[in-house]
Amino acid sequence: MTPKANPFIERVLAQIGSGCASLNAALSAKELMISPRGHVILRDDPAVTSERSDADLLRNQLYARVGRAQLSELLLAVDGETHFSWELLRRPPVASEELVPVYAALFVAAMGLDMTDVAIMIPGVRLADIRRGSRLLEEDRALRRANDVVVQFMLAHPIAKAWGEGFEASSDLMSLDVNRNLWLSRVDPKRRRHAVGTYTHVLDQWGIVYDQPLLLATRQAGAAIEGAVRQSITHLERLAVDTHGYTDFGMAIAKLLNLDLCPRLYSLRDRHLNLPRRFEVPPAIDGIVQHDVSLEPIRKGWDDLLRLAATIDEGWRSATDVLERFGSAARGDRIYRAGQSDLANLNGASGASRRNHALESN
Repeated sequence: MTPKANPFIERVLAQIGSGCASLNAALSAKELMISPRGHVILRDDPAVTSERSDADLLRNQLYARVGRAQLSELLLAVDGETHFSWELLRRPPVASEELVPVYAALFVAAMGLDMTDVAIMIPGVRLADIRRGSRLLEEDRALRRANDVVVQFMLAHPIAKAWGEGFEASSDLMSLDVNRNLWLSRVDPKRRRHAVGTYTHVLDQWGIVYDQPLLLATRQAGAAIEGAVRQSITHLERLAVDTHGYTDFGMAIAKLLNLDLCPRLYSLRDRHLNLPRRFEVPPAIDGIVQHDVSLEPIRKGWDDLLRLAATIDEGWRSATDVLERFGSAARGDRIYRAGQSDLANLNGASGASRRNHALESN
């Protein structure tokens, strides 16, 4: 009987072959160089490293047309178009006295201000009203729905198409100062202050589609996958992350969830392509290729690996929990072996713990 993993493996091998051909074409076009020591040197892409010559003119024309606006006026205008306050209140407001405390609570949460200071800034608003408004933001589903309607309103504007297609995003961790008594609070090693991380996903069209709390100084691969799977604005195909946002096993799980993690790799020039044994590549790139990938562990652990991915996709367990479970301590586990290095190499992953590991070249 043909192993169930073969159709997937054959498809990914075809992708690798296409990627190697593209890499060879880029080498022929001198878009990159391979040094005698096997270092890959990329040429700067003008589309990324420089702006259009008319960018300043277009920007100034846009600013002149839009003009200046107070943040409070902008908040009211957006709420009038989207009714995000309805999602927070769970019903239409019946008076302005209900809306102002909600807006004040949003200022407190978004700007890191003290409730007392905001109560002084807004005439006629009591501190107790702001506290009640802040409780509405503690309900995650209501705040998520309110954020989604604002993002959808933003993406409905034609200018959003000039920023991206909406199928790609980037994610990263930011540190927010909190009280030391909070359970998730940890000392930020850079600023020496108690803080908690917020892991945010931002579309290429600049909408924030997901955010979640995360402990500082933890691996971020699970949070990156979790946000991409749980957001409901669009279907993400690619997610850009930094060096902390990936592991080999995490990239394998992301691939099974139809998501490509695209890490910004540390020490890119020292990376090598790890490919299956006897996989043919163009002679020009043979110096950066290592044929050391075994496909047998993938076939043996395929069914269990699929069940693990389905568990995340259906929401029975979060990707953050799963990636913590299958960390380096899981070595020797059949699922871990199927997804850690072998399948990740097929996906074009790169391992930070090994100098010559895998790299996908598009």
